[in-house]
Amino acid sequence: MNVINVALEVLREAVHRKWFLGITLGISVLLAIMWNVLQFEIVDGALAATELFGDLMGSDIQSADVALRPAFRIASYIIYYGVLVFGIAVCAPLATTLLAPGRIDYLLALPIARWELILGSYVGVLVLTIAGTLYGAAGFMTVLGLKTGVWSTGILLSTVLGSITFAAIYATMLTMAIFIRYTPAIIIAGLLVMFGGVLASNIEAIQAEIETQWLSESLGLISQFVPRVVRVSHFAADIAGSMPVNEAMLIRSIGGMLFFGLAMLCLGLWHFERKDF
Repeated sequence: MNVINVALEVLREAVHRKWFLGITLGISVLLAIMWNVLQFEIVDGALAATELFGDLMGSDIQSADVALRPAFRIASYIIYYGVLVFGIAVCAPLATTLLAPGRIDYLLALPIARWELILGSYVGVLVLTIAGTLYGAAGFMTVLGLKTGVWSTGILLSTVLGSITFAAIYATMLTMAIFIRYTPAIIIAGLLVMFGGVLASNIEAIQAEIETQWLSESLGLISQFVPRVVRVSHFAADIAGSMPVNEAMLIRSIGGMLFFGLAMLCLGLWHFERKDF
């Protein structure tokens, strides 16, 4: 129960800072622009023409659900990386606020265990992020559904993978906040995990370009401990576009994400229990 109460406190802080309002308005504006600039001509369930800002983008007649697969894939990539970048930038100050002197002293004086305080803060931020992500994905699905009659829930399912990826990244950011309560350092930690995940996803190609064997092997070993950000984004796009997915590899990638996030969170909890405020 204490974890839930702390999570609700995080959401109240977000409301107080008008983050909810800003996120909702920003996404709503983008959806409104999309509604006005995208025009589709549907003939007997087939997509006959697409217009963007009044300019004809394509006139090949094909099944609407097949023709819109690239649109759902592109939307998935935008949502996936958008939630990562936006979440890193927006949630970093929230981590420092929750651990600010005075506030943390007050919270620790309450009958709340330290692990409940950290876990509740973590859950609250994830709820905020997931809510914004699902709102954007549901809005995009609704816009295309109303205009074309094609309703694909794949875009909603793909956002789950984006949320899992951000959960792993934010675990690192929250742990950094426990060690160093400095917002720029927290943002850098999140960006390092994200870009490290991009490099880890392409480690085979990088190793092929490195002639020094020990360096190539060292990078390969290090990459085993970094979440595969790009690989998961491809899975998310395939799900959004109703494409076949390698389920075994998907489960392995998700497991790696969860393990990384749990390890970082445990490190933060360990230091928080030992820290003297």
